[in-house]
Amino acid sequence: MGFTNQQGMFIEQTLLIQKGVSNVPLLIRQTDPIDSKMSHPNAKVVEHKFGLGVVATGPIKKDELIASFDGEIYCGETNDDFPEEILNYPITFGPDRARNSKGIANKLNHACSPNCGIHGDFDIVAMRDIKEGEELCWDYDMSEDHDWSMECGCGSPECRKLIHGFRHLSHAKKAEYKGYISNWIVKAHGLES
Repeated sequence: MGFTNQQGMFIEQTLLIQKGVSNVPLLIRQTDPIDSKMSHPNAKVVEHKFGLGVVATGPIKKDELIASFDGEIYCGETNDDFPEEILNYPITFGPDRARNSKGIANKLNHACSPNCGIHGDFDIVAMRDIKEGEELCWDYDMSEDHDWSMECGCGSPECRKLIHGFRHLSHAKKAEYKGYISNWIVKAHGLES
């Protein structure tokens, strides 16, 4: 059983079976090779106060690709449907879909004043020119809009203290992020221009 994704690739659906669990996540494995986009040559994973993070090791220009979520796809209606080991790491691309990364995309931390944003559903890009030594961060609410939430400790003067969905962002913040919001959020909120 399967379906065809937006790029025309056939996706095979495999149900993960967990003993005693009736509502388990659906893990979708791509049967065709995934065209994994390499991370930006000036992006490096480093130790961080939150575990890991990514910093610029050289200049990065506005709209350059930093990394892509190019890993396994998961389906689930609530946060509890996803495996614990991936809970805070994939990108959401629908009300019940998330995708992990085989590269560094899931190592970029959240910030309420980010220098990176989302193009399409899976690509993290620079929202402005970034200098060597800057941490690369994106606002997780650019792609998130379901029951998941996380306390924020980004330290920005604009820190909202809670990451919990695009629908909770101010109108000003939504306008600031225009062009850097996940396609599924743009469509779900009628933001096409």
